Amino acid sequence: MGEPVIHDCLESIEATYSSCPDLKDTLLENAKTWSTNGSSYVISGRHAGYAVTMSREVIQCRPLPTNTSAQKAEIIALTWALGLAKRKKINIFTDSGYAFGVVHAHGAIWKERGLLNSQGKSIKHAQEIIKLLEAVQLPEKVAIMHIKAHQKVKSELEEGNELAVRKAKEIAKCEAIVKTVEAALIPDGHISIEAKPRYSKKDKRLNGSYSQEGWAITGEGKGKLLIPSYMLWSLVKEEHVKMHWGIDALYNYLKDRIIVRNLQSTVIQVTHDCSLCLQTNPRNIPKPKLGQIEKGYGPGQQWQIDFSELSKRGEYQYLLVLTDTFSGWLAFPTRTAKAQEVTKALLQEIILHFGVPATMSSDRGPHFLSKIVQQMSHHLSIDWELHTSYHPQSSGQVEKMNRLIKQQIIRLGQEVKLPWSQALPLALLQIRTKPRIKEKLSPFEILYGRPYGIQEGTTPTQVWEETLHRYMMALNKQLREIEKHVAGA
Repeated sequence: MGEPVIHDCLESIEATYSSCPDLKDTLLENAKTWSTNGSSYVISGRHAGYAVTMSREVIQCRPLPTNTSAQKAEIIALTWALGLAKRKKINIFTDSGYAFGVVHAHGAIWKERGLLNSQGKSIKHAQEIIKLLEAVQLPEKVAIMHIKAHQKVKSELEEGNELAVRKAKEIAKCEAIVKTVEAALIPDGHISIEAKPRYSKKDKRLNGSYSQEGWAITGEGKGKLLIPSYMLWSLVKEEHVKMHWGIDALYNYLKDRIIVRNLQSTVIQVTHDCSLCLQTNPRNIPKPKLGQIEKGYGPGQQWQIDFSELSKRGEYQYLLVLTDTFSGWLAFPTRTAKAQEVTKALLQEIILHFGVPATMSSDRGPHFLSKIVQQMSHHLSIDWELHTSYHPQSSGQVEKMNRLIKQQIIRLGQEVKLPWSQALPLALLQIRTKPRIKEKLSPFEILYGRPYGIQEGTTPTQVWEETLHRYMMALNKQLREIEKHVAGA
């Protein structure tokens, strides 16, 4: 007879039904300790958000859609904490008995049953639970523990939980602003179409594959959406409202993504009919003829610099506009129009991020002629070119940027009621991601060699497969190609 089999019922149950073989519910030694909280409440409308914290430090906090329930918010908070703790030893506390039960007891059973409960009905928050069960596999070692909510703060654990609760409630209030900004102000790179298409016989003559939603996608180029003519006006109008780009920029953006008849004429009509653009765009008055602006041989080599005065908001009254003549990159708000603001911007922003410029170009304002600015440029071997004020042939690019920034700030102020100092970052984002007419590339693409990224739909379990070394090699090659293209434009 063989040796008797030693059977441990608790161990067998844990191995079979635990969401992770090594998941613990007691503190791990030599591991960081985090707290999570998901919040959903109704005060002048519903608000939701989550937070991941240490005892005195916020790891992450974000608003959630207004239809997010408290249970769902708790699951999302725990999922993100596990994702942020990938390959780490971590202790995580949650005051949600529901989230704690999912990872330690119910989740694996529900998954085995096909996301059905004991009555055979679909469980709530099925997709979020699947993501949670996947995320719990990410840390090297993990312990998830329950802590009572609304306790007096007597220890670091209770302090961390109290901070998570407070930050989740605070960030939830920002949801409405975030939705407005994401929907209307930040370029998302996606064409917004909710209705299903009805294609005419002429449309169907263009060969292409069809998506599950019924959209035709052509095989040419990068695969463009075929848009029925009856949907064109509403689509162009919606895309224009996102950024309020001009005719050329909007047309170049759309023609790379869709195929449709009469695109250019529709873009022109929509842009001309925009009431907000009519209020903020300059009138069609004769402009002085600009001379040829000398351009650097690469990003950060040659800059034009100028001050622009705006209405005082808080501490800020001036805008120090620095424009890279190669890429079109810009900008910075300042409290005064003095030499110290110039040196501060150069040392802390330009030189720190781009290196020492070869050339700076400005008018003869006292802030640029000052001894400290000229001495600094001399010691750093910067060729500082001084030209006559209001001479467009010498400062065309920075003057154009001055006007463009003010237009964008006015639009943002009207759309989301922000003071100009707070609207400036969004205005700069719009300008930096707007394709330039000659190169058909945005300043962001010229500078970084890739499109502006939107992490839409990213989950903690998604892994970037490309190695850093390959990415750097590809980026270097892409930047060299872009520099050749821009220099020849």
